Amino acid sequence: MNFRLSEYHPVLEQLLRSRNDQPLETESIPFAHLNYEGIPGDRHYGYQKKSGGRDKWLFSRGTLIANNRQWSAVSAEELAEISQKMNLPEIKAEWIGANLVFRGFPDFTSIPPLSRICIGPEVVLVVYGENEPCDLPMPYIEKGSGLKAAKPFSYAAKKRRGLVGWVEYPGLISAGDTANIYIPC
Repeated sequence: MNFRLSEYHPVLEQLLRSRNDQPLETESIPFAHLNYEGIPGDRHYGYQKKSGGRDKWLFSRGTLIANNRQWSAVSAEELAEISQKMNLPEIKAEWIGANLVFRGFPDFTSIPPLSRICIGPEVVLVVYGENEPCDLPMPYIEKGSGLKAAKPFSYAAKKRRGLVGWVEYPGLISAGDTANIYIPC
């Protein structure tokens, strides 16, 4: 497989990890030492996961399968579009369970599967695919904003929800790191 370097080089604006006391929300951290299982301490950490609603077409719920969702990434630009559609002043990555927020790649969710996101001098992430939106974040969004949303998150975030994938090469990443995106061709 051949790859081409994208013309966009987004900056990792925010790095987040699951809060121990919350099933969905994440919290900002200044840096993380990613390993082959993902982000230590995050709820999606590990080589394997139990299948859920997104996997029901092939597996019974709770079946142990390979984890292709070790991280989730969104773009600041697409979060702004989602908040506008929901008629809210903002949508924070913490409210929707994201791990990485990038700025500087228009249409971030359109990055195709098997692309490589290279962050800083060493970390390589593989894109599994689009993170399909659902309405699980709705209570967190409305609680965080203190407002009732005009439209459901699942509607407003369609084709803007970001990406999920796994760690191909581990290392240290920090907010402020620049990324290179390599797209299969």
